[in-house]
Amino acid sequence: MLMPVVAIVAGWLLWRARIGRAGWSAVVVLQALLLASGVVALKSGERDEDMAERVVASAPLHQHEAFAEQFVIATGAVLALSLLVFAPWPPAKTTGAAAAMLGTVLVAGLALRVGHAGGQLVYVHGAAAPHVAAAGGSPAATTRLTPPHHDD
Repeated sequence: MLMPVVAIVAGWLLWRARIGRAGWSAVVVLQALLLASGVVALKSGERDEDMAERVVASAPLHQHEAFAEQFVIATGAVLALSLLVFAPWPPAKTTGAAAAMLGTVLVAGLALRVGHAGGQLVYVHGAAAPHVAAAGGSPAATTRLTPPHHDD
């Protein structure tokens, strides 16, 4: 969620000539770290998929996985766009910065979507139950809690 703020501030500073391309490198480094963490999260999700499939239907699992893959692809695309700032032709500097700024907003939205889908897996579908049981806890601790129904 911080990347859009960083990219927009850095882009504005770049356009106002308050920072140079070297200053923009912070955006590139942070975007690369976001991509790396997205890949690690995707791989850890693939590792845990077998356990979750014991208690969760395949449709929500595959939806979460598809959202995660879209997040990683979009994050990589925004990283590539942010690198355009370093291209040798002048229009690439402003075009790359503007595209990267907009892209970080899109990626933040995709992060919310994949995070929400993951939360649904854990809190609605009980995907954590096998992990809790493996750790010696009670799987009942992960069951869905519903508020009492009131007819007001």
